[in-house]
Amino acid sequence: MSGFFGINNMYTNTVWVVVEGFLRDRGGLRLVDAVVHDLLGKTVYFYNAEEHEGIAELSGEWDVKAEKAIEGVKVVLYAKKDTVVVDVIYGNKTLRMDGTTQLALVPHLKGKPVREIMAKVRGELEMQGVRTGTMSLRDGFTMFMAEKGDKRVAIWLRSAPITPKAMEIFNKMISKYTIDGVLIFRLDERPEQTAVPYKLKYPSTEKDIVKTIISELEEKEPRR
Repeated sequence: MSGFFGINNMYTNTVWVVVEGFLRDRGGLRLVDAVVHDLLGKTVYFYNAEEHEGIAELSGEWDVKAEKAIEGVKVVLYAKKDTVVVDVIYGNKTLRMDGTTQLALVPHLKGKPVREIMAKVRGELEMQGVRTGTMSLRDGFTMFMAEKGDKRVAIWLRSAPITPKAMEIFNKMISKYTIDGVLIFRLDERPEQTAVPYKLKYPSTEKDIVKTIISELEEKEPRR
C-alpha cells in the first residue's frame, strides 16, 4: 500500500495534503491523528478524504461511534469491523476521511490508492485491445473512458459511498461526453447514500473490473 505514517496512523499523499489544508490554522493533520488514536486506539490507513459544506451525521449501524472536540475542531469517528470513517468538523464544513484497520490488503481493492487501481485496469484493458482515455483525476472522481469498436463506456472508480452531491457532480461531468453506457465500481462494501441510476458493481480485484468492462463493451446497444 502506498502512503506514509503520521504519528499513529497512515495516509496516502493526497489525504495528507487535503487534511493539512483543511486544518492549516489548527495544527493540520497532527491534531486529527492524535484524536483518532485516542478514540480508537488502532492504526488506521486513510485512503480517501472529501470536503463537504455543512454538517451531516453518517447514517447506518456502527460498532463504534465516538467523538471529541479540541481547539474548535470536532472529530467524530465511526467504525465497523475494519472500516473506519472520520468526520472532521470545522466551522460550517466537514472533511470526511475513509480508512481501514486492515493493513494487509494486497489481493483486495479496499485501501489501495484509486489511481493505482485505475492504472492497472487501464493497462490490462489496453493489452486486450480496449482504448482508454482519462476523464477525471479529481479526488472522489477517478474516471476514464473505455472504447472498443464503436462502443464507448464511462468508468467511475470510487472508494467512498456515493452521496447525492457526488451523483450530481458525476452527472454533470459525463454530460460532456457521447457515451453508450456507464459503469461505477465501488471499492468497499459500505452502502450508498443516494440512488444510483447506473450499473453499480462491488469488485474484489482489478481482474473483476477488467472482466466487467469488457463484457459491457461486447454488449450491443445503440449510442445515446
